[in-house]
Amino acid sequence: MKTIKKLFSTALLAGAFLFTSSVRAQSGGDFMTIMHQGMQDMQNMQTTGDPDNDFAMILRRHHEAAIAMANIEVSNGKDAQLKALAKKMIAEQTKDNKELDVFLSSHTAHSNSDFGQTAKTMMSQSSMNMNMSGDVDKDFAMMMTEHHSDGIKMAREYLKSGKEQKMIKMANKNIASQTQDIKKM
Repeated sequence: MKTIKKLFSTALLAGAFLFTSSVRAQSGGDFMTIMHQGMQDMQNMQTTGDPDNDFAMILRRHHEAAIAMANIEVSNGKDAQLKALAKKMIAEQTKDNKELDVFLSSHTAHSNSDFGQTAKTMMSQSSMNMNMSGDVDKDFAMMMTEHHSDGIKMAREYLKSGKEQKMIKMANKNIASQTQDIKKM
C-alpha cells in the first residue's frame, strides 16, 4: 500500500510539474504571439499623414498589446511586484486608450507628415526574436522592457512633428511612465 501511495504521490507531483511547465512555456509563446500580431497590425494600418492621428492610432494598438501581455502576467505570474506593475499598466493604458478613442473620433487629419510611416518602420525593426525562458515573470519583464522601449522611441519621434497638445501631453506622459516601469522590471 505504501508503494502505491508513493507512486500516486510521485505521479501527482510530476503531473503538476508538467502542467506548470506547460503553462509557463505557453505564456512565453503567448507573449511572442501578442508582440508579433501587434507589429503586424501596426504595419497594416493606413496612416493618414497627420502625425497626431497616426500617433494616436499606433499608440492605441501598442497599448492593446501591452494590456494583453500584462493580463498574462496577472493571471500566471508569481512575482507580486511584477503582478502589481502589470495591474498598473492595465489601468493606465486602458484609460489612455479611452482618451485616444475620443481624440480619434473628434480629430480630423489635416497635416502632412511622414511620422506614421517612420513609426511603422521603427516598430518593424524591434527585436522580436527573443528566447523565452518559460518563466512567466522573466518573460514578461523581458518582453515588456522591449515593448516599452519601442513605445518610448516612437513617442520621442512623434514629439518632433506633433501639433495637438492632447497628444503631446500623452506622449510625454507615456515616456515618463514607461521609463519608470522599465526601471521597476
